[in-house]
Parts: sequence; C-alpha cells; structure tokens
Amino acid sequence: MEQWNGWNVCRRLFQVVLLVLCVSFFSFVLMEIAPIDPVQSFVRSMGRGVSVEQRALLVEQWGLNGSFFVRYMSWLKNVLHGDFGMSLVYQREVSKVIVEGFSSSFVMILIAFVLQGVVGVYFGIVSGVYEGSRVDRFVQGYCMVVSSTPSFWVAMVLIMVFGISLQWVPVGFSSPIGVVQADVGLFDRLAHMVLPIVTLVLVGVSEITMHTREKVIEIMHSDHIVYAKSRGLKGMDLITKYGLKNVLLPSITIQFASFAELFSGVVLIETAFNYPGLGGIAVKAGLSGDVPLLLGITVCTAVFVYVGNMLADVLQGVFDVRVRKGVNV
Repeated sequence: MEQWNGWNVCRRLFQVVLLVLCVSFFSFVLMEIAPIDPVQSFVRSMGRGVSVEQRALLVEQWGLNGSFFVRYMSWLKNVLHGDFGMSLVYQREVSKVIVEGFSSSFVMILIAFVLQGVVGVYFGIVSGVYEGSRVDRFVQGYCMVVSSTPSFWVAMVLIMVFGISLQWVPVGFSSPIGVVQADVGLFDRLAHMVLPIVTLVLVGVSEITMHTREKVIEIMHSDHIVYAKSRGLKGMDLITKYGLKNVLLPSITIQFASFAELFSGVVLIETAFNYPGLGGIAVKAGLSGDVPLLLGITVCTAVFVYVGNMLADVLQGVFDVRVRKGVNV
C-alpha cells in the first residue's frame, strides 16, 4: 500500500491530467468516426432549415473545416480555460448544462451510494457469519438474480407496483406536474427520488454484499476468531468485536470503486423515470447528436470516477495506519 506524501499527491495530479487527455482524445476520435453531423444536429434542434451559405458559415465558425488534430487542439485549449463550448440542443454553455444536471442528480446519487454501502455491508456480514444457513442461501440467490437483471426492468416493475397500482409514491420527474420550481418543497423532491433510489440500491447492492461475505468468511476461519469462539463468543459478536475493521476496509474500496457502475445505472434509471438529471441529459445529447455536450459529459464523468477511486485510497489511509506509514502489506 502506498504512503500519502507530497510525491504521491503530485503523481495523482499527473494521473488525472493524463486521464483527461486520453479520455478526451479517444472520445474525440469516436465522435469523428461516428455518423454524426454537428451542423445537421444543430439545424434539427432549431426546427428550421438553413441555406448553403448559412451552413458554410456555421462550419467555418465552429472550425469544422480544419483537420482532426487542429480541431482537437482547439477544443482542448478551450477546455483548459473552462470552455466546453455551446450545447446544440440546449443552446447554452455545456458547463452550465452539466452543472445543472449534476446538481439534480447529486442528492440521488449520494443517498443511493450510502444506502448501497450500508445495506451491502450489513447483508454481507450476516451472510458470511451464518455461512451455509437459509439466510446465506437467500442472500446469495438474491445477489445472483439481481446482478443479471436489467436495472430498467426493475424500474418498470417498481413503477407498475408502487407508482401505478398502489400509488404510494409519485412516478416520473423531480417535482409535481404544474408546480413552479420555486414552490416545490423538500418533501416533494425527496418523494420523487424514492423509486429511483430504491431501484439503484436493489440493483447495485449485490457486488459489495458478495465481496463483504467472502471477506467475512475468511475472517471467521482465522485464528483469532477461533480463539474468540473458544471463549464463548458467537454470531455477530465475533465480527463486531474482532473483525469489523478488517471487513470495512476492503468494503470501502469496493464501494468507491463502483462509482462508474453507479453513474451508468443513474443514466438508465433517470431515463426510465424521466428524471431531469445528468443521466437524462446524456441520453438526450446522444440521441440528438450534441457532440460538445457529449464530450463534456464524458470528460467530467471520467474525472468523477477517478476522484471516487482516489477517495477510496484516502479513506484507507484514514482507517488503516499501515497505509499512512507506508507499510507494505
């Protein structure tokens, strides 16, 4: 394990810069070879035609008549100055569209992230402690089934059961229909997040549950746990008193490493629930051929996932003294 010092901080900063360069370059390549015409996408979003002269003016204004590397370097230079360009669909700056979309999704992502970790660790511990029991078989069966179940299918089932049949929670959007945003209360916003959050937790909890279970089983067969059993301890007391810290460390790493999966799940879930967040914006940008917005979302998502992985390493250093002291384990 690495020790966090000035050199490693600089190395991490270099890695994130290299990540942005690689992701942006390959994304630019994919956009180049994709059958997407930015001018045609812009015209379609405007809902009216343009003359040949106007089209040529747009091509020159956006620099589309230059070579690939010239256009990429021009775009990268603007990005380094905080300018991701203009969204063709929303007719606004890409950075503002991303910030607004992320602010709508952030609370939902944060709540789902915390619940996934808490629920996954708890059921993983219970399953590992009572290995071979009915509870263990049920948890394993659930994880295997849900890990192969599409998230949008789970979303549809929840909508039909709890939204349409029982009508316990609202379905779709982030606020009641016909209500001005300024008049929407906190309770209304949270109520519209219930089903998307439940869907994310139900689908995303399997990985951390199974990893936690395997770690608990390993600890339960260790010498110090066997000695604790000889002293009369059993069940959950064995883990809570002698193995909880060893369980939490790898669970934290796995949970933060799942940022990429959580974001991809958010894209599908927000589409299923028509929730106006970053996932819905990404889908709309893809369907509309909004190249500047797609590039901006791709780069920001890559940085977001990298920061999640880096936070996992930082938290390991907080909880494990061996990381802080640079001890190789």
